[in-house]
Amino acid sequence: MTSEDYREKIALKGYVQDERGQLYVINSRQRTRDGRKLTAQISCTHVMFRLTDFKIPYSSYMAEGYGISITQLTDRIAAATGGRFSFVIHDTFPLHDVKDWGGTNALAALNDVINMYGAEVEPDNFPIHLRKRVGGDYGHQY
Repeated sequence: MTSEDYREKIALKGYVQDERGQLYVINSRQRTRDGRKLTAQISCTHVMFRLTDFKIPYSSYMAEGYGISITQLTDRIAAATGGRFSFVIHDTFPLHDVKDWGGTNALAALNDVINMYGAEVEPDNFPIHLRKRVGGDYGHQY
């Protein structure tokens, strides 16, 4: 990789795409020279973690709710991102009572939804797929 390629193709806060088509945000980059060998170390996070850039507005804050579906909460998160992220619910989830939800950023609100409903996340760039959790780490080893 030439110096021009390094500066142009690996721009900080830019996107890179892997072989599966997933987008990653470049957080940092550095070059290391070891004799004749020149390597580039690039630190990236999946584009889903950009949800931390979006705050849940106070109008979407939920002080208390009874029998709330998962789609109501994910619709509020999607609205907070301005429609940049969307959610696809693949299973049916039981209704839950919600208390003090949404006073954080969108990623923390999504983590609350995942823990509350027992969902698994499968991000596909900007659409985020939610499914029922099928397994778990319960500390047993055989």
